Amino acid sequence: VRVNGKSCLVGMGIDISLRKQAEEARQKLEGRYRSLFEYAPNGILVADTKGYYRDANPGICKMLGYTHAELVTLHSSDILVSEETFRIESALDEIRAQPNYRGEWRFLRKDGSQFPADVFATVMPDGNILAKISDVTDRKRLEVELQAREQRLRAFFDNAPAGMMVRDRDFRYLQVNKPLADMYGLAPEALLGKTPREVIPELAPSVESHLLKVLTTGHPVLGVELVGETPAEPGVTRYWTASYFPIPGEEGKPSAVGSIVLEISDRKQAEVERDRLFNLSLDMLSVADFEGRLLHVSPSWTKTLGWSEEELTSRPMIDYVHPEDHEATREIRKKIYAGIPVRGIQNRYRRKDGSYCWFSWNVHPIPELKRVFAVARDITEQRAAEKAVREREEQQRKLAEQLAVLNNRLLESQAVASVGSCEMNLKTMEVNWTEEIFRIFGKDPTVFEPTFPAFLDLVHAEDRARVKDAFITSVGQQGRFVIDHRIVMPDGNIKTVEERWGVFNDNDGNPVRALGTCQDVTARKQAEEQLREREDLLLNAQAIGGLGSWIMDLSSGKLVWSDATCRLFGITQKEFRETFEHFQSFILSGDLAEYEAMRARMTPDNPLIEGEYRIRRPDGAVRWMYERGKLEYDDAGNQFRCLAMVIDVMVMHAACERLRTQVDMLHIVGHVVRVCGWTV
Repeated sequence: VRVNGKSCLVGMGIDISLRKQAEEARQKLEGRYRSLFEYAPNGILVADTKGYYRDANPGICKMLGYTHAELVTLHSSDILVSEETFRIESALDEIRAQPNYRGEWRFLRKDGSQFPADVFATVMPDGNILAKISDVTDRKRLEVELQAREQRLRAFFDNAPAGMMVRDRDFRYLQVNKPLADMYGLAPEALLGKTPREVIPELAPSVESHLLKVLTTGHPVLGVELVGETPAEPGVTRYWTASYFPIPGEEGKPSAVGSIVLEISDRKQAEVERDRLFNLSLDMLSVADFEGRLLHVSPSWTKTLGWSEEELTSRPMIDYVHPEDHEATREIRKKIYAGIPVRGIQNRYRRKDGSYCWFSWNVHPIPELKRVFAVARDITEQRAAEKAVREREEQQRKLAEQLAVLNNRLLESQAVASVGSCEMNLKTMEVNWTEEIFRIFGKDPTVFEPTFPAFLDLVHAEDRARVKDAFITSVGQQGRFVIDHRIVMPDGNIKTVEERWGVFNDNDGNPVRALGTCQDVTARKQAEEQLREREDLLLNAQAIGGLGSWIMDLSSGKLVWSDATCRLFGITQKEFRETFEHFQSFILSGDLAEYEAMRARMTPDNPLIEGEYRIRRPDGAVRWMYERGKLEYDDAGNQFRCLAMVIDVMVMHAACERLRTQVDMLHIVGHVVRVCGWTV
C-alpha cells in the first residue's frame, strides 16, 4: 500500500500454536493407529459399504496369501468360499444396524485353500467398515477333538463290563449304564431320579454311608464289599465290590459321586471251593492282603512251622521271615503288589522252636481284591543237598564271571574310545582283530579275513609303503611304535587312523608276537586342520587389515590382547599385563573421560559401541585409535564378557587435517582476491 506517497508493506500475525499442537496430536494418533494396524497379530480389513476393500494390514495379507495391492482391488465375495457369498448383503446390513458385529465365515486363500475365521466388524466414523479376522482353525480342531473325547467317554461308560453310575448330593441316580441296570433287573431309565432306598433298600444304609463319606471328605472310597439281594433275583444273595469317587463341582467341592460296581458272586463261590482244597493240600496254601498279613492258611502251615493259624494271622508275615531276607522279601512284595505273579522265590521262615526252614513260593496277586494267593513248599533238605554242589561250582563260576566282565569292559572301552586291538603271530602270520577294528575299517567279521597283506590293501596307496616299512623295521626291535596313516573305506571315503604296537620275543630273543591298537583319529585330524586354518585366517586378516582384537572376562577382570593389538600399542605379548588398568595407561588423559562415557553407553538394549581415542606408545609416539566393541550378557541379564576390535586411524586423521588446512588456504586466497578486486 502507499502511505503519504510512500510504498509500505502491511502484515498481520496470527498465533497458530493451538492449531499446531492439535495437528501434532492428530499425527501421533494417526501414527499409533497405523502401528496398531500394521503390527496387529490378527488380520484387519477396511471396506466400503458395498464390500469393496480399501485397506488391509500385513496380517490379513499373510493370512490370505495376497499382496496389499491385490487385496485393495477385491470384493468380499473374492475371498469367501462360494457357499458364503449369499450372506454378504445381509451381513453388511447387520453391521450397519448394530455397533458390534460378530460372525463366523469360511475364507478362501489365493492358493485355493480354505480356513474358518471369526469376524468382528464395526462402522467407522467415515462410514467405512473396519473388520478384524481371526483364524480359528486350531479352535475348530480342538472342538472336533473334544466331541470325539466326549463320544469315547460315553462309549466307555455305556460299554464297560462293570456297573457304572453317577449320583447327585441327594443320592439320586443321574446317570446309569446298562450293566448296572441289568444287576438290578431294571431299565436304565427306570433308575434315573431314584435313590438307593427306592431301588435296593437292603443295601441302602451301607451304600449311603459310603456316598456321604465321599461327599464330606472329598476322598474316594475303594474296594468296598457289598452283600445283599436285588430286585432282579429276590431271595438270592449276591456279592459285589464297589468303589466310590468324587466328581468335582464349583470351588472344587464334590457335586456328585461316581461309582463302579463289579459282581463277585462267582468268585465267592470259588472261595468256598478253595477252602476245601486248603484242608486237603500237602503244600502250604495261603491268602494274604496287600498289607502283608496272612488271612487264611492251610493246616500244613501249622504242621511245618508249629505256629497255630491264629498266631500266623495275628502278626505281619515279615515277623516270621529271617532278618537277612527282609530286604529281598520287601522287593519281591513290591512286584506282587504291582500285580506281577512270581514263581520260585525263596526265603527263610522261623519255626516256633526258633529254627529256620527254607520256603519256595509261587505267588499270584489279584490287585482288584487286594489279595495275594500263594503256594509254599518246604525245601530245607533240598537246599542242603544243593549247597554242596554250589560250593564246588562257585569258584569256577566266579572265575568265568570275572573273565567275562573283563572281556566286556575291554570291548566296551574300545567302542567308546574308537580303539581296537589286534595281535599277529609272527611265526604263522595269523592275525586277530577285535570287533572295533572291523568297525573302523568298515569290514564284516564274518566275511573279511584280517591278514597282513589284506590290511595293507586297505591302507591309502600313498601311505602303504611307509606303513609296511615301519612294521617290518620294528620286528626284532625293543620299544613301542606309533604311526598315523590313511585308510580307504569300502564306500571310497578316507579315514585317518593311529597305529600303536610293540613286538614281543620268546626266551631265545626271537620275535614271536606283535600286539597293538588301532584308533580312528579322523575327527581329531580334521578338527586340528580346521583349527590351524582358522588361526591362519585370523592372523592373516588382522595383519593385512592392521586390525587388532581383544576380549575381557568381566568376572575375573582378565584382558586378552591379540598379537596384532600388541603391535598397534607398541608392546609385545610378554609386556602386556592382561589388566584393564594397563590398557587405560596408554590412553591420553584428555581422552579418558570420553572413553569411559563411551563404555557407559553400553546397555542390554544397546550392547554395541564405537569411538576414537588417542594413545601414547612406549616410544612416545601418539596414535589415534578407532575401537568398536560389544558387551555380552548371560541368561540372567548379567554382564559377563566384553570383546572389541581396534584399528590405527592415525593416517586417516592426518589426511583429514591436511584437507582442513587446504580448505582454510582456499578460503584465505578467495578473500584476498575479493579484497584486491582481482579477477580470475
